[in-house]
Amino acid sequence: MKSTPDLNNRDKSKRNRKVLGLKVLFRMKHSGNSLTGRVYDPRRGISAKATVTQSSASTLTVKGCVRVLFEMCEKETWRRAR
Repeated sequence: MKSTPDLNNRDKSKRNRKVLGLKVLFRMKHSGNSLTGRVYDPRRGISAKATVTQSSASTLTVKGCVRVLFEMCEKETWRRAR
């Protein structure tokens, strides 16, 4: 199976690696009822601060924030694959 390369990565040395199988959540630590760490977005080629909370038995809410001139955050709900 052919996978898309990580073409948008800001690190030019990583642009030939495959996105399929890439760890997108890393350095996660428990923080109350959630996990905090980093998230990698291959569409933009950046990593950001992340907070992950379990919304239900089959969903996670992942919030990533990056500081530009001000802090910009984006939230996604991930559903368990069946």
